[in-house]
Amino acid sequence: MKDFPLTMVGIGGDEESLVAPKIGMCAKRIPHKVLTGDVRSPGGIVAALKQKKIDAHRTLFLQVCQDRPRRDASAVSGPIATFARQAMGNAAGSEALFAALLEDAEDCAELAKGGMGLCLAEVQSHSPGPNVLVAPAAALAMAAAMVGLFPQDVKLAQPYPMRDETGDCDVFCQVLSRRNFRVRFAVPEDLPALEVLEEMAWKKHMRTPREGLLKRIQTSPTTSFALEVDGQVRAVLYTQRIRKPEDVYRQKLQQVFEGHVEGGPVLQLIAIHAHTEHRGLGTELRSFALHLARLDPTIESVCAVTLCHDYASSGVKNMQQYVDMHVNGKVNDRILTFHTSYGAKVLGLVPGYRPEDFENEATGVLIQYKPKDWAFEPALSIEPKAPEAKQEVVKRKEEPQVASLEILSSIMTEMGYEVDMDNLDQGFFSSGLDSFDMGVIQNRLGRALGRTLPATLMLDLPTVKELTEHLDKERGVSGQGAAEAEAITAHTEVIEERRERPERRTERASDETITEWVRCWRQYLYKKQKARQRSASPRQRRSRSTGRSRGPGPWEDMKSEELEKIQTKLAWLLRLPQNQRRLQHVADKPHDNEALFLCELRVVLDSVLGPLFMASGLVQDMKPRSLQDARDDMESCALSLGGSAASRHKELLSLMKLDQASRFPQVSARSASPVPRVPPQFLPAQRGIMA
Repeated sequence: MKDFPLTMVGIGGDEESLVAPKIGMCAKRIPHKVLTGDVRSPGGIVAALKQKKIDAHRTLFLQVCQDRPRRDASAVSGPIATFARQAMGNAAGSEALFAALLEDAEDCAELAKGGMGLCLAEVQSHSPGPNVLVAPAAALAMAAAMVGLFPQDVKLAQPYPMRDETGDCDVFCQVLSRRNFRVRFAVPEDLPALEVLEEMAWKKHMRTPREGLLKRIQTSPTTSFALEVDGQVRAVLYTQRIRKPEDVYRQKLQQVFEGHVEGGPVLQLIAIHAHTEHRGLGTELRSFALHLARLDPTIESVCAVTLCHDYASSGVKNMQQYVDMHVNGKVNDRILTFHTSYGAKVLGLVPGYRPEDFENEATGVLIQYKPKDWAFEPALSIEPKAPEAKQEVVKRKEEPQVASLEILSSIMTEMGYEVDMDNLDQGFFSSGLDSFDMGVIQNRLGRALGRTLPATLMLDLPTVKELTEHLDKERGVSGQGAAEAEAITAHTEVIEERRERPERRTERASDETITEWVRCWRQYLYKKQKARQRSASPRQRRSRSTGRSRGPGPWEDMKSEELEKIQTKLAWLLRLPQNQRRLQHVADKPHDNEALFLCELRVVLDSVLGPLFMASGLVQDMKPRSLQDARDDMESCALSLGGSAASRHKELLSLMKLDQASRFPQVSARSASPVPRVPPQFLPAQRGIMA
């Protein structure tokens, strides 16, 4: 927020739904606006933004849906209906539920169109009502892909199980972007386009005939994906389900569909074909399939029998040696790198899998993905890890680093792709590279820089200029980076110097002693404060706290209707399950007396009610004294108005657990124990403690 200041804009159907977001943003001191609008339609949201002169094209949309209302939609049919039944556990009306999902996804896509993306969080109960739309994460992801919405990083899109007061619940968070293509299930009507893609991908003697392609689609209609650009099929991914990766040893490519097992725990990638005019689509399809497999609880892993691109021309004696050289980093095979650079592991060779593949001796390479094991990849950092920090920084200073552009240019030239130094903004795909080449380049680039690069780095930074500038900045090659390295060196030297200093040794008291002295001091200070509060009225207390007389506060002339609105908001806020848990936890704890109970309870009340008081203009700051004064004044106001105001305040006291204070022994100011003596080691240096 410091480097990239943002304004959070909250839109709700009514003012009550905006209370919690406003309180949260006030508590975090986030610049924000809240406004009402029709959140059920993209047009209503854009209209609400336009009314406040907010540019929707410069907006990152955040949408949180909890048990969203279900729409009335016509049931889907064909492979979509089959997928809906499978994904939703054959629940009644699955086809209509998925159709409603598609309509919601269309609205989300329309909202993200022209904007900076959509952050979507779905919170769903496992026991929904009849009019509530609930769907598993895999169904949500498929519906989004069918309208052109895809995660910006598939490794960060994941459902999180949690529990709430009503039962089990799932939270599915993802950051989506609108893309210029859509993914749907392949159907027999796509065969003409699929044959064209088959011809582009294979030599004539290795192509699968039309009947074989049709068999793949018909055998498993929900695992073959067609990618559309402007309504035309431009890429396809064939997959199927099997029991275990070792099942591929009994398969042949042309009859691979015979190994399909309905509901098998392993997803097998059979083939990925992309149109030569649309490079990079094969990578997108592979990422989507892994994304879907990660979200599907019935899939344990993903495997494929791939092939080698350069084995025939490598001069290596046998396939096993060639694959071992690739695994050890001595050879970069472009097709193997396509998989291994994205996290796949080589399991072994599959002899006879492609009898027509003479260049690879009819042998395939079995690889395996485990997308459920994906973890967040931290951003690159120039900070070296301790304790070798000083040594690494000194090495950097002594050995000047080579610019990333020079390294990248050398790698691309070696592969036969000359970098145009006069046009560094040219995209990698425009230079003739495809997904396989980019995987090889990224693999070599990572080894040259001595670090692991994110799998989608060259897709996220698709030009030479963007990629090299990003790497130079992360490596600190520029002057600024050198200055930072010197600063790290100086900081490291200071740390080393401090390590060499002899430290003063102080005797540490036991945990029991520390706890007892803290308890005594807290009890004494609270008794003293309560004695002062009882000797003054609420208005006098505020005057004392500021040191001057104050004019009439917001409670002085408050009418019954205004107080009712405030009491309604407070009651709604206090009834939230998370707040009731915190308050009840304090009430259930054993306390020696009423003072200690109220002291701990006030800390929780300040954190819960403080932002609302602040947002409503009832307090000028979040200091404990100001918040306590506000609660006292609200009580005086409610009692003076009487009637329903007093009744509602009594309900608030119950929600705040203040009515339970009588369970604990009372301690008056007169009976307070004397100021406890504190051992010297607990006193701040050169500072007295005022009673």
